[in-house]
Amino acid sequence: MKRTERIYTGQTKKATNVDSLQPYNLKGSIHKVSKASVFVAREKDLMWSCQNPNYLSIDSNEKACKILKEYHEHYQTFTFKLDKIKSGLQSNAIVHLIDLSGTNQKDIAHLLSLSEPTIRKYIKEGKHLNTGLSEHILELFELYEKGMDTFGSLEEFRNWLPHYNSGIERRPIDLLDTITGIRVVMDELTRIDHGILA
Repeated sequence: MKRTERIYTGQTKKATNVDSLQPYNLKGSIHKVSKASVFVAREKDLMWSCQNPNYLSIDSNEKACKILKEYHEHYQTFTFKLDKIKSGLQSNAIVHLIDLSGTNQKDIAHLLSLSEPTIRKYIKEGKHLNTGLSEHILELFELYEKGMDTFGSLEEFRNWLPHYNSGIERRPIDLLDTITGIRVVMDELTRIDHGILA
């Protein structure tokens, strides 16, 4: 399994692919640089992961990177995220979530606490999603990006989600229907990144 480890030292963020030993350094404080600078730096970090030859092992990874790149900007700072949540995601975000999760409309409807007809209506009419849906989906996109980074591929992350995790005492996939649950899973991924296994 390909793993990417992140080491934080002061103002320097160093990401190193354990297998290829190719370092990438990202300097700057989120509190001392402009919003634009934060986005450019974080986007470079995402693209470094997605373009690394050891990272792309299956076609679904490449597709996932293309999807996540579209939303990556929106969850890099709380102001970016709040602005996008309040303005609402486009309805095609639901289609992108279906593609990313490898599920179907029925499963996504259950995950988002919607009926299948409602999901189909959102997709067909192409309207902006409401605040609650936009926040939920944006949190899921951020989680999938983190999961791919932690496990090295979309497939490995998808395989991990439905298995019981003793650290959170349940299956991660069962927590994705709430914002709090998503953040619990995100915290567990961070612990895995630091080698803290239950």
